[in-house]
Amino acid sequence: MADFLIGVQIVSIIVLFGEAFYVFANWNQKMHGYLFLFCIATIVNNLGYLLEMVSRGPEMSLIGTQISYLGKTMIPFAMAMFTYSFIRGKIETYMAAILGVFHVFIWLLVLTTEYHHLYYTNIEFTTDGLWPHNVYTHGFFYYVFVVMCFAYFIHLAKISSGRFRQVQTAIEKKQMLNLMMVAICALLGLIVYMLGVTQGYDTTSLGFAIGSLFMLNALWRYNLMDASELAKSQILDHLTDGYVVINSKNDIVYYNDTATRIYPEIVINQKQAAETLIADYAKEEPVVRDELFFEMDEQNIYQKDVYRGTMYVLRDITREINDEKDIDKYKRTAEDAVSQKQKFLTDVAQEIRTPMNSILGIAELMMRKSVDEETENYLLDIRKSGNSLIGFVNELVDYARIENGKYEANNSVYSVKALLQDLRGMFFTRLSDTKVALKFDIDPSVPKNLEGDLSRVKQIIVNLMNNAIQHTEKGEITISLRVAEFAYGKVLLRFGVKDTGCGIKPEDQERIFDLFAKVDNEIVDEHGHGLGLSVAKQLVRVMGGEMGMNSMYGEGSDFYFTIWQGVDTSEGIGFFENNDIEDGNEKSRRHWTDSFNFRAPEARVLLVEDNKVNRVVTTALLKPLGMRIDTAENGKEAVQMITSGSYDMILMDIFMPVMDGVEATKLIREIDDGAYAMLPVIALTADSEEKARENLLAAGMDDYIQKPIKIEEIVHVIERWLPDDKMVREN
Repeated sequence: MADFLIGVQIVSIIVLFGEAFYVFANWNQKMHGYLFLFCIATIVNNLGYLLEMVSRGPEMSLIGTQISYLGKTMIPFAMAMFTYSFIRGKIETYMAAILGVFHVFIWLLVLTTEYHHLYYTNIEFTTDGLWPHNVYTHGFFYYVFVVMCFAYFIHLAKISSGRFRQVQTAIEKKQMLNLMMVAICALLGLIVYMLGVTQGYDTTSLGFAIGSLFMLNALWRYNLMDASELAKSQILDHLTDGYVVINSKNDIVYYNDTATRIYPEIVINQKQAAETLIADYAKEEPVVRDELFFEMDEQNIYQKDVYRGTMYVLRDITREINDEKDIDKYKRTAEDAVSQKQKFLTDVAQEIRTPMNSILGIAELMMRKSVDEETENYLLDIRKSGNSLIGFVNELVDYARIENGKYEANNSVYSVKALLQDLRGMFFTRLSDTKVALKFDIDPSVPKNLEGDLSRVKQIIVNLMNNAIQHTEKGEITISLRVAEFAYGKVLLRFGVKDTGCGIKPEDQERIFDLFAKVDNEIVDEHGHGLGLSVAKQLVRVMGGEMGMNSMYGEGSDFYFTIWQGVDTSEGIGFFENNDIEDGNEKSRRHWTDSFNFRAPEARVLLVEDNKVNRVVTTALLKPLGMRIDTAENGKEAVQMITSGSYDMILMDIFMPVMDGVEATKLIREIDDGAYAMLPVIALTADSEEKARENLLAAGMDDYIQKPIKIEEIVHVIERWLPDDKMVREN
């Protein structure tokens, strides 16, 4: 008999591994995660009990019990979460958290049972029964856990049977019947074990094993993970009309995604949402949300002449309303106000960037000199604070631009590996003085070359990284990239930034993407403005993607987003080297020297800049290159100097008095019938508009550098456009 039961245990583990693999391979919904947790928990439970069955000593038997409880404590919780998700029921977040903590607490009691009598008051080893085993005298929390398990299994069997009576199709009935049998098997196994007639054999494992067969039957025969129900739900979710169903008790039993955009409180407080919706319907007026107008209709639902509830339909009538002249007038006024705000922010941004170019440049120059450690730290603080201010201005302008509807995709073919390398280099200095490691987890099947808006993809990741760095004092930050789906020459990518920082409290997670949201006032550094996450989510939205997050307070957060990108090269990127950021204190102090990998003593460059301080700073920054740098105060002076000198390159500011950089460039191109048509002209500008680069290139300029100037960027551009015979490479 003992050998037979051991064989049953082994077979159940094999079956469960098959179930877990099947669930993992077909995982496409949140509830599938609960189902996967159920499979893994049952595997751990059965493996632990198998170790108990074959052990021949008290120590090994106790270890088996502790391993078994690691899974046993999670099985009822995972069953409940999956069942509720499957039937579209709702467990409040706080209740799920309490239950999860309770089960972890029980396992910790078992793990530490040798040091207390809370779960087991006594442990004795016996050779009686089917096999040698430990005999446990039960403590208070043992009975608490048993009562909780009884409550779980009875409740799950009850709601499954109730759902069985409600569903209409045969396959849904069979799905619910199998789920009900899983709960019943677990319940019977627990009852038999508690009767004490099994000679030490824990029949709960047998109950789980038999239940796994019903789960297997539901998965493979009755398509428990079939996407048809998901497809139905998604069809309703993507309708422009909102649908809300309220039962006879005024409880919301169904709503689609459109309804959540009209009544966001549905997700947080359904009772309040139901009251608001019913009150809005009674007003007999259109519902207004974010300048959108919705007309509400109701339809009572009857089943065999018995009233079951009411379905409210919210139809978007904004177009009809906007046809009215008064609405059009108000709309134009609002658009003008938004445009003026956008222009104001853009002008302010330009005015801030110009002096910040001087401030950051001077700090950079000072860091090249031999200064004491205290002064050097002050300079580092200046640089960090300046970059923080520029980052804030950029994010504010981006948010206003998106809000104004001026986002335009700038799609082009880009290299995924180059993007990842840029990110690794970008955050090297940021993390070099910290105890945080930067890691990459990249799916080798991600296509090498994609087509999309590279600058925006990078900006989103940078914003998520800034947030992770802000809240992570030690540990690691991981940038991940996964292929979610291929379809019609495109790929759905899932980017993620996961940290081991302080995490986010559950009550703060609902507003984490709000404008200027700061969830913990005690954790603020030079990179935190409360704008980055909001801008990132808005960018993902206008790119047609979705952004979300998972966080455990005290353990860390995982922010992710999905976007579609075109596939230019289907070949996978392959293995991306996962180098941690090394200890770079020294490199962070002398990072500027790495930018100068060449000298150009024979080169002659004309710097055109109306701001005297910027002329001095830019000239000094480029001094290590050894170039001869002449300066002009405006475009008119630059045109005159070109005709009297021989230059290899022009660094041209844009907004200048007398003659601006664009007009000067056009005149230079026309001198002597195009004699200077090939002379490289590099734009220096504080303009952050989307089409700035495009407009400047169309005006005859060759490249573009945004202020404040970053030394590594300007050196890279100079190296790109300066003639090779003018450069001497450094080893």
